[in-house]
Amino acid sequence: MKGYEKLHEAIRELNLEDEVTQRLDCVVCGKRNTLTVTRMDGKVLWNCYSASCGIGGVTNADYTKEDISNKINFNKEKKKDEDFVIPEYFVRDITRSHKCLNYLNEFNCMDIYDKNPDRFCYDVKNDRLAFMTVYDSKVVGAVGRALKYGVKWYRYDNCHTPFIIGDNKDVAVIVEDCTSACVVSHKATGIALLGTNLLTEHLRYIKPYKKVIVALDRDATNKSIDIQRKVAIHVENCKVIILERDLKYENKETIKELFGEEHEKKAI
Repeated sequence: MKGYEKLHEAIRELNLEDEVTQRLDCVVCGKRNTLTVTRMDGKVLWNCYSASCGIGGVTNADYTKEDISNKINFNKEKKKDEDFVIPEYFVRDITRSHKCLNYLNEFNCMDIYDKNPDRFCYDVKNDRLAFMTVYDSKVVGAVGRALKYGVKWYRYDNCHTPFIIGDNKDVAVIVEDCTSACVVSHKATGIALLGTNLLTEHLRYIKPYKKVIVALDRDATNKSIDIQRKVAIHVENCKVIILERDLKYENKETIKELFGEEHEKKAI
């Protein structure tokens, strides 16, 4: 009974957010990283994967006011995702803008555009290349890159959906911006956080991948390691690559070297 009391105390101290799983040492059998604890829909589920232990169970978890507020906001964000309307000043044919084409050519992304033309628009009103954010085959938002003047990046929606592009179902690379996501999609699926902060909402888009590589700019190395720790709770194979320079300036061959089999030698 004493072991179980310690278990319940350890679970309470975790103070998990809803829909989050934590892995830790089992306080009953003492095995390392064998106990998983998940909070979902007002319940806490735990299970030890050690064959010699095998404890498991479910308890109720009361929602705090903050939990309820977060859940309401999360549902609102999902609604906003569904209700996003493409602005009337977006032009689907980006070939109408030489600046859009020059931008994609500069960063070796023209073949990405040729393969995914529906993921790009030209914002004629604000002179921006718009990267369309898609989830579950639906446009849920857009992020614009200034082609000459103004704020470099502008988000047209209020949702927290990252910009995801690429066909690799197993390997994903977490980057800062849409251009970098397009560049890495030559080898893996690019997931742009649109900044260096990993939000709880981002995890549901990252969890399905078998391998995740965090590749932020060198000056965000500490942030990269922090993101790795959070993602590794849900994805066992999660690495960090320390970049020599901004991914946007790398060619296809370098991208393949960085995120192919050889990347394991450079990852931490």
